Amino acid sequence: MGASFLAKNHRRRDSLRVYKEQIWQKAPSPDQIRHVFPNVITIVGMCLGLSAIRFAFSHYWEWSVMCILAASVFDMADGRVARFLGSASDFGAELDSLADFLCYGVAPALVIYFHSLSACPGLGWALCLFFMTCSALRLARFNVYRLLSKKVSWGDYFSVGVPAPGGAFIALLPFFLHFSSGMEWMFPWYFLVTLALGGGLMVSRLPTLVFKRFPFAKHRLPLLLLGVALITGGLFSMPWAVMTVLTVAYIASIPWSFLWVKRRRHLTPS
Repeated sequence: MGASFLAKNHRRRDSLRVYKEQIWQKAPSPDQIRHVFPNVITIVGMCLGLSAIRFAFSHYWEWSVMCILAASVFDMADGRVARFLGSASDFGAELDSLADFLCYGVAPALVIYFHSLSACPGLGWALCLFFMTCSALRLARFNVYRLLSKKVSWGDYFSVGVPAPGGAFIALLPFFLHFSSGMEWMFPWYFLVTLALGGGLMVSRLPTLVFKRFPFAKHRLPLLLLGVALITGGLFSMPWAVMTVLTVAYIASIPWSFLWVKRRRHLTPS
């Protein structure tokens, strides 16, 4: 009886050992994790965009806008992480584009519609469709430029039209103003204007400054770091006021970009 029990116990131990070895053999390798990790970041951002729509259904407007802003942080991180790990792929690029359309096209338009524009469903929904379509077209153009390695004629520091995140922030500007000042900036007419402006700028061919590509002289690096520190601190202490200032400053930079490119073309010999 005792020998039979010991034999069964040994067989169980052997089975458990074999099972553990099989688990370790099936575990993802570091190389697999390296390739998957950037896509996980993208999916987290996508889930934040979906959560923004969910919070809009529950009338938690500040949470909705915060989810879109948080999604933009993950959107900035996924590409940089992929390049740092050497795991950039066409699959990741396409997934990122779909996530951008959801977070910067669909989510802002639906949040705005549920908040203010459902009171004027005809014109309001038409402008939401316009904004979402413009976001899709802007992302499609970006993908074509990426696949063809095509560069704009006015240099590396500008893009063609406002990027999808910029268009979303322009559309959400009345929310930023309201959350920062407490004043009522969320009337339907304000959102109609910002939706039309954000959508139109996305599909326009205006040169818009890409700050991450803009060259900074080495002697100005301390000023740049100081500015980044101030903006980061402001985003933690008074995020809506900082987002208001950044969005208004970005809109103001568009005429400057246009005039700068026009002047450069005029000075360049043919």
